[in-house]
Amino acid sequence: MNGLWLAPVALTAGVASFLAVATGCGQGGSAYATLGIMMTQASAYAEAVNLHEGDIKGYKVELASGGNIQSKDTALGSCGTENSKQNEVAKFDSPTLTSTRHKKSATAFNSTFEQVNSSVHVMKDSVVALRDYKLFATMVRRRKTTECLARSLEKLRLEVIEEGKLAGKEFGQPLFSHVRVSALFFPQKSALGGIVGLRIIAYSWLLRHNSGKGPNYFVEDFTFSTGPATVMISYVGSPRPVPVAVQRKSLLLVYRRARANSVGLAASFN
Repeated sequence: MNGLWLAPVALTAGVASFLAVATGCGQGGSAYATLGIMMTQASAYAEAVNLHEGDIKGYKVELASGGNIQSKDTALGSCGTENSKQNEVAKFDSPTLTSTRHKKSATAFNSTFEQVNSSVHVMKDSVVALRDYKLFATMVRRRKTTECLARSLEKLRLEVIEEGKLAGKEFGQPLFSHVRVSALFFPQKSALGGIVGLRIIAYSWLLRHNSGKGPNYFVEDFTFSTGPATVMISYVGSPRPVPVAVQRKSLLLVYRRARANSVGLAASFN
């Protein structure tokens, strides 16, 4: 799943990041025409579903397309909770929305911020999308998975520290120490039933400060499946999490958009 040092760096470029689709060699023009229709439908669906400026009161666009904490994404993949990339047709990121209530301090190490972004992952068909979502939902329920994520994030920090010392480099991107990971669920009968997520609480760590403890970092990623797509919404806050009221309102907005627009997308892919 997707993806969280959102604040100063966008690690994905452009609104749409198209991934490889197996079209094969020697296929006729009709195959490519069909692929073009699929991409057009996928792009329109993502545009209708993803967050935009004005969707969350008091938040404005800071990055043209959503960022992600690189170390967190790497850890997710190593613990088996990422979507299978070979089944992904395209990924579309929303802009990163930043709370206007907070102004960053002079250094990222001491920054105070709240950020939100969403992403739409269009899969080959509805069966694949639902299967990947169910796999993710099952994995995050396992204590073994959350412990693996915590260990992987700590391991990445230690590896970067060692590499940095050897190369004499400084790293501006925070890593994590004292990591705690837990699963998040909404009751099935609630308005947000079917959405699952992960919460990461940790201290940020920067090599150049030579310190084991920076400010608290809160990362909360939620995901759900609708038609041939999975949708993720990420919330990142420091030194406090994004308020629950903001999370619920934006989750419900994206959830309803995805459901309302899924029929047309499914017809194009299935």
